[in-house]
Amino acid sequence: GIVCAGLLLNQALPGPVGELAAAMMVKARYGIKTTVALAANIHARFIGLAMVGFLAGSVWTMSTLPVPPEHQNKLEIATLLITIGAIILTIISVFPKIVQGISKVTFGALGAREWRISGILSRIDKAFQEVASGLQVVGSLGYRAYLKAAFFALLAHLCVAAGILIGAHALGLNPYPPGILFTYCAATAAVVALIAFPGSQVGWDALLLAFLTTTS
Repeated sequence: GIVCAGLLLNQALPGPVGELAAAMMVKARYGIKTTVALAANIHARFIGLAMVGFLAGSVWTMSTLPVPPEHQNKLEIATLLITIGAIILTIISVFPKIVQGISKVTFGALGAREWRISGILSRIDKAFQEVASGLQVVGSLGYRAYLKAAFFALLAHLCVAAGILIGAHALGLNPYPPGILFTYCAATAAVVALIAFPGSQVGWDALLLAFLTTTS
């Protein structure tokens, strides 16, 4: 219920608001620190997005998608960026100390100077340090927890792709199944760039339509 409430907020507000609200609800109900609850949510998002990134890259590499020549280069670049993003998310999820180090030399260093906004920068650095510490707590569950989460994420993504395929058949279409899987994964991975804006679901629909018409 808490996860769904956070997802509902994501539809109307910038994505991070929904994540933070869900973490605060977990703290209110179960007494878990907000930063740890937020870190758990971030881990789930990282694993889910990493899976769609790797799926998109695998489908693009192992299948022959019916992509029009004029869109071939664009989709190749998009797929490369999505795959690189998946690798980066995996690294951050497994090694959250990287986040602490980057925040320390950026926000932390700037916040130590006597500027008008130094207090804000220091608080941002503190928030990143606490969330990264939470990521370490969640990450300490071990590789089996990662594998289990990745397995369930894979099942969830395949279920959604299957739903899109069934919907297409119900409309009398006969799409290319690997193209459907690539379309869903690529649109889901790419929409991360829109998560900071309200109504990012509209962006996901637009990306899904664009990929659907060029790959399926």
